[in-house]
This record gives sequence, structure tokens and C-alpha cells, in this order.
Amino acid sequence: MEETLKEFILEHENDDTGKLLLSRDRWPSIPVDLAVNTIEARKKFRTKLPSWYRNPDLIYPSRLSAEQCSSEETALYKAAIAEKLLREVFRSGRKDAGHSLIADLTGGLGVDSWAFSAKADKVLYNEMNSELASHVCKNFRKLGIKNVMFTNFEICPEDELDGKDGVSSINGLLQGQKAGIIYLDPARRNREGKKVFLLEDCSPDIVRLKDELTRSAEFVMVKLSPMADIAMVAGRLGCCREFHVVSSGGECKEVIAVLQEGWDQGYCMHCHESGNTFSFTYEEEKKSVPYYLENIDDAGNFPYLFEPGKSLSKAGAFNLVSERFGMVKAGRSTHLYLADRTAAVTASPYGKTFRIIEIHPMNNRTMKDLGKRFPKSEVTARNLPLGSDALRKKICASSGDDAHIFGLRFDMGGKSENMLLVCRPESLSSSDT
Repeated sequence: MEETLKEFILEHENDDTGKLLLSRDRWPSIPVDLAVNTIEARKKFRTKLPSWYRNPDLIYPSRLSAEQCSSEETALYKAAIAEKLLREVFRSGRKDAGHSLIADLTGGLGVDSWAFSAKADKVLYNEMNSELASHVCKNFRKLGIKNVMFTNFEICPEDELDGKDGVSSINGLLQGQKAGIIYLDPARRNREGKKVFLLEDCSPDIVRLKDELTRSAEFVMVKLSPMADIAMVAGRLGCCREFHVVSSGGECKEVIAVLQEGWDQGYCMHCHESGNTFSFTYEEEKKSVPYYLENIDDAGNFPYLFEPGKSLSKAGAFNLVSERFGMVKAGRSTHLYLADRTAAVTASPYGKTFRIIEIHPMNNRTMKDLGKRFPKSEVTARNLPLGSDALRKKICASSGDDAHIFGLRFDMGGKSENMLLVCRPESLSSSDT
């Protein structure tokens, strides 16, 4: 049966899946719903999870789990975090039988457990959906992974256990051992399928389980929504030691919190931007002093504009970027930076760099002139009383590659001024210095 299903999937992977479902009677021996879910998942995994896409034996029962699972890039990054944390456990001498274990308590499609299996002696995969867990177990056998144990329980606080089947406490799942790492990706949808945003509305409820989690492992890794307010999460959970903000393709993909029982020394931010990591502490950002222009004439000394990537922006590294890279911050609330070539090259892995072509005061005359000379341009407004779309209409520009026009507020010598910068994207590398 499995071989027949595989052949069907490969034969029809480029077909219209809606038509396949409507024509299911043509293939009475094929579970067409399962085949279609796998075909749809494989379309996503061609770029999202290429290692799995290359294995045609894998079956995916749920479209939702395929949409919500980690990408290969983010899963491998989390595995690298886990490897570093486990090394710390072993170096400290705090080790027993469970410390080589990573427990993934919200296993889903198993992508994170798959990545963890290359870094830990043992991985515990737990998933409350029994059908999904069964398929993941089969997929792991086909992937040749032998160090993963499978369980199928709903997680419940210890003091709320009532003996109901299919429910376990964290301590029960771990059989009294203390794990090296517990990992969770709480579901951000309620039972009706609607999205939820508060930590306590997710499943499982990390706020209620936090003490049990941190007692049961040396470290706890929690995947948060990309929209999560990091400072608020740190305040709600306490004992947050690290946050990792993972971005690629111009989009914030994941926020990972690392918790440790009793930790009270503040947290470190790690901004992972398309393979490059910028790290800092909250105190460093708080104490850093950015550079500003004395007057607008000085802007001519800086031929580049730097726009921070999503990770730096999400993490709130606004002043430190100026200080660490030696760039001039446009304004106290304008998070764009003027740079010479050396600073622009150094910062370029963490965002976008633009060559500044022209600088003008922002008024109706200059907007009209720029619209005539650069009619096909991208337009971005920062820290202005109007948004990017409104500024684009005033300039009379439509999307194109003539230029990228930034409207922004500069702070200079105690006064502010709105300016227009005509720029063009320019890729830089360390070999350019």
C-alpha cells in the first residue's frame, strides 16, 4: 500500500489537488485525502524543508502541521542553540542519565525533533494528536533516525491530573528524570481554530507550567510568535536567559526564549539575520549612546544608508547599532543610519544597504520634482506624520527600480527636519573595503 501511495503522489504532484479530491472515486484503493495533503506539503517543502522534500517516502497527514512546522533553516538554528546549551551542562558537571535528553513536548510534524536528534543522545517526541504522531514515527524510520522515543499525551499541570487517559504531567513524561532541554512550540490557536496571542491562551499554557518546566530540565526553549513582545514575555515568565530572533528573506520567522531555573541576571538578545548573528544585552542597548548629525550639511560625508533587518528591529537594537558599527542615527525615533563605506560593509549582513544619490528638504516642490525624475521608485516613510503609501502618492511614484526614496525625520543639534533621500540598493561585502 505504501509503495502504491508513493507512486500516486509522485505521479500527481503537479496536478490540481482540488480536481484530485473531486475525482477520488477513480482511485478507490488510494487514500486521496492523505495523498493530497502530502502533495501540498511537498510543494511547500521544496524550499522550506529541502532535505525532507528529497525523500519521496515521507507522508504528511495534515496541511496545518505542514504550514506551521519549522523550516529547515530555523530547525537547524534551534538545534545549534540546543547543542551549545548541552555542552554547558556537561562542562558544569551537572549531568545524570537524563541530561543527554532533549524533550520536544509539542512534536507536531517532527521537524525540530529531527534536527535535535543530530545533537543529543536521545530525543523524546511527544504529540497529543495520535494520527500525526503515528505518521511521524513512520517518517523517522524512513529517515533512518533511531534515537527518538515517541509518546502521545496532552500536557497537564501536576496538580490537575485526574487519571484521565491520554493526559500526563511533565514529570510523568520524563519518568522522573531531569532532561537537558525541554522544547515547546505552544499552539497559537484555540479549540475553535482561532488565533490567540496571549501566552496563557496558547496550548500548553507556558505561564502555568513554567515552574514545572524549569524544575524538569536544565534549560527550557520556547518558540514564541514572531509578534511576541519580548520585554512583556520576559516580565511574565521571569528567569529568561536568552532570546533568539530568527529572520530570513526579509521576514521575522521565529522568536525563541531560553529559560533557566533561578536565572536573575537579565537576558541576552541574539539576532539571527540570514545566517549572521548580532548579540547584545538589554543593558548594553540601554546604556549605548548613538551618534547624530550636527547639521544636515554633514550628511554628505556619509554616502550610504543602512536599514536594519527584521531581527535587529524586532530585538530593539536601535542605539547600539549606531555605536557598535560607527554609524549616524537619523533621529531618536528614526531607525535608519548614515554610514561611510567601512561601516556600511560591516553592518550589511544585518540589513539592507543603499547608496545615497541625493538629499533634499521635504516639501511639495521637491516631491513633485522627484516624481518626474524617478517615476518608478519604491517609497518608504519613517517617523513622519504620513505613511509610505501617502508619501508615494504625494511624489506620484509607482513601484519600480528607478530609485528607493526615503522620507525621514532627522534630529540635528536640538532641532528636527524632514528630508527626502534618493537611494539605490547596493550589495556590499567585506572584500569591498
